[in-house]
Amino acid sequence: MDLIAFSIRKPVTVTVGVILVVLFGIIGLKSLPYQLTPDVTAPEITVTTLWPGATPYEIEQNIIERQEEALKGIRGLTLMESHCYNGRGDITLTFKVGTDLDTALLRVSNKLDEVPEYPENVEKPVIKATGASSSPVIWLTLKALPGNKRNINTYKLTSKTK
Repeated sequence: MDLIAFSIRKPVTVTVGVILVVLFGIIGLKSLPYQLTPDVTAPEITVTTLWPGATPYEIEQNIIERQEEALKGIRGLTLMESHCYNGRGDITLTFKVGTDLDTALLRVSNKLDEVPEYPENVEKPVIKATGASSSPVIWLTLKALPGNKRNINTYKLTSKTK
């Protein structure tokens, strides 16, 4: 059968067929799993500094501004946000995707050491990392079989060396 002659003689049938193919293609594309495309998360480092009893204004003037001045030249930094609360100041540093988190942590720590001095009673800044390389690769959950009365503490690895 000649496809071109059939298309000319029965245009409605061909149009309905094309619409059905396109419709099923769109439905198939939307339901196609995309498990092989990873979630891309920009690495983030949060610096938290505690100063018990201080107001947000005092924390901003005496701590956060000095830390921001020291941290603003870090390589790969794309965004710096700071928040001040009663007794606490937070700086969130966002880096380019692909930045090595360990290297960035080291740079942030070294830059914070360059802050000249902090007011009295200010605790040392705490640095926390979040992002793709700081999260666990696998989560594992173990569940006992129904009817198992054995204590969970008996299921631990022991190393026997002689």
